[in-house]
Amino acid sequence: MADLNKKQIIAAFIDILKRNSYSSITIEKIARKAKVKKEIIMSEFIDVDSIALQYLNEVDIETLHLAKEDSDSNNPKDIMFNIIINRLEIYDRSRASVLNLLDGKSDFRLKYIATLPRLITIFDLIYNNKNNISLKKFSRDVGFLYIYKQVLRAWMINKEISELMSMTDKKLIRAGEIYSYISKPVAILDDLLCKPLKTEKN
Repeated sequence: MADLNKKQIIAAFIDILKRNSYSSITIEKIARKAKVKKEIIMSEFIDVDSIALQYLNEVDIETLHLAKEDSDSNNPKDIMFNIIINRLEIYDRSRASVLNLLDGKSDFRLKYIATLPRLITIFDLIYNNKNNISLKKFSRDVGFLYIYKQVLRAWMINKEISELMSMTDKKLIRAGEIYSYISKPVAILDDLLCKPLKTEKN
């Protein structure tokens, strides 16, 4: 019953968000749309933000499943490509709602930015190579999030998925070239930084 209520509540929230700004949405409006008591919503969610975060969490769970199916788990570029494109294809189903959620005037925009590291978590759950040097991994993760934000901006101005796929592919190829240039010095630097820590542990 609780899962059914959550689905109804999130569906009602997304439906209201199609035609309304995020800041105008209240628990009362969601309760009316979902045809559930306000108290039921309050027992499942703290506030409207927590409903939005639950929606994004469900998007990420679906993104993980789809990207896992579609990707070569030994190929970081392929994984990143599939995470970005699958996520935006899911957003496309509720395009008007997601645009209102991420609008520059939305109270939720900064909270959305804070959820972006989830993409790295999804990547780490798929990628087979667990022996990552920390600074190399950090530089790759930063590049991944930067590319995602650029492609997301293109999605927001109504680029077609085919264009987004081409754009993502080009950006990931370019990032791979840059990454190959910096990987050696980063590995040396990482080794220098990590050596004292390893010595201390021993």
